[in-house]
Amino acid sequence: MNVLMPEIATGLELETTQQTHWQTLMQVISPRTYLSSTPDAATRRKAWIVKGDVVGVIQTQGGWTEVEYPGNSGKMTHGWVNSNDVQPLTPPAS
Repeated sequence: MNVLMPEIATGLELETTQQTHWQTLMQVISPRTYLSSTPDAATRRKAWIVKGDVVGVIQTQGGWTEVEYPGNSGKMTHGWVNSNDVQPLTPPAS
C-alpha cells in the first residue's frame, strides 16, 4: 500500500495537556541510559530509558541532564542522565 505523507505548510499544532518546567525536549541516543537520583553515577537507580525515548529537560549541570520521562501509564519518571546519552530533538527526515 502506498501512503502519501501530509504536507504541513503552517507547522504542527500542539496542545498543552500538562504544565511542566521543561526547558526543551531531547531524545535518548544510547541503547540504554540509567537514571540517577542526583548528578552523580554513584546514585544510579534501577530505572532506565532507551534509545529513541523523548524526555523533557529540566536543567543541565556538569555533564549531567535532569530529565522527566512520561511513561505509557501516564506516570512521570524523574532523574539525571549522562548528557552524552541524549541529544536535542530533531524533526524526522522527510
